Amino acid sequence: SYHYFKELPRVLVIHLKRYEICMGRLQKICRTVSVPYLLTVPRGSPPHNSRDLVDYELFALCHHYGGLGGGHYTAEIKSFDNGHWYIFNDEQVTTSLSENTTENKASETAYLLMYHRKQQGTTPRFSEMDKLPQEIQTRIDEYCENHHTESVKKQHVISS
Repeated sequence: SYHYFKELPRVLVIHLKRYEICMGRLQKICRTVSVPYLLTVPRGSPPHNSRDLVDYELFALCHHYGGLGGGHYTAEIKSFDNGHWYIFNDEQVTTSLSENTTENKASETAYLLMYHRKQQGTTPRFSEMDKLPQEIQTRIDEYCENHHTESVKKQHVISS
């Protein structure tokens, strides 16, 4: 059977199935998946015309390294201010070397994909500095003070 979206969200989150039961045991699925940077999703039931197609752009991926007994999580997040991708690994934030966003991204570790609906002439905003909880604002301020670098600034961390 098919399921259709009557309405589509502004932010589309896709959770990839990375675990399965095989011979009565839970195991991690380590297959490489092709993650599209641009995703077109039809709205409503077929047939579809161009008005029924909604374009989404990837802005974040969550990764899990390890297995059932433990592991490590990282995130790749695209800055809406400068279009660069950043890798968040615990307290370390680095610029991603891969800036090509026209090809699909191959990944064995991605399990959570986040897309925002593309709208002509608008830059997405998900949070503003004054709306952040004080604890998070303090941690961002401390990080920026301790890392004297031009590649990672407050607005990149916030809007990414």
